[in-house]
Amino acid sequence: MVYLRDWPGLWWILDNLLSFHALAGCDSTSSFSGHGKKKCWKIFQNQPLLVNGIGRDGDHHPQFFCHLYGTPAQPTVEHAGLHLFGKGNRALEMLPPTRDALELHAARANHQAKIWLQADKEHIDVASPTETRAWKKESEGIQAVWSRLPHIPDACLKLVTRGCKSKCKTAGCSCFRKNMKCTSACGCEAIHCCNPAEQQSHITCI
Repeated sequence: MVYLRDWPGLWWILDNLLSFHALAGCDSTSSFSGHGKKKCWKIFQNQPLLVNGIGRDGDHHPQFFCHLYGTPAQPTVEHAGLHLFGKGNRALEMLPPTRDALELHAARANHQAKIWLQADKEHIDVASPTETRAWKKESEGIQAVWSRLPHIPDACLKLVTRGCKSKCKTAGCSCFRKNMKCTSACGCEAIHCCNPAEQQSHITCI
């Protein structure tokens, strides 16, 4: 049997367990690519107060995510992402989310944990999910708002090299498949390129 006096941090773990579950990923919130609940749990065990704001309308602590992505020395997720990107050995989906995406995720986790924390009450005081601005109403129900920023800034597209071939008029072109414009960094160099996303009506493709 474990007593609270023998493990002082246990109280903080118990008090923030629902907050942790919502933030790390559950049926109504997303999880982090390549980072399962087990890895999140190890961080939570050592620093349970990092998720204390979730479910209580408080701020999420960026250090939880910096620890999750193995960059505890970095002050923000932007610094963590830049640090990992600079190493050049991580797939893009394995990089930390942007601050904007993380704020939306934390808002969804806060909403879910807020419901759980009031489960012992007859009436739950929780606003509509869409009022968090982390969900939006669609014809088929509500959908998560993953980001309020452009998916890929145009300036970044010019820095990405893709394996395009000449013409680029079939799905063999990776830009064609993703409905992205070819650039001078592509294999085709965007010269006489027939990628429909280019919308180059002056080029005749045969």
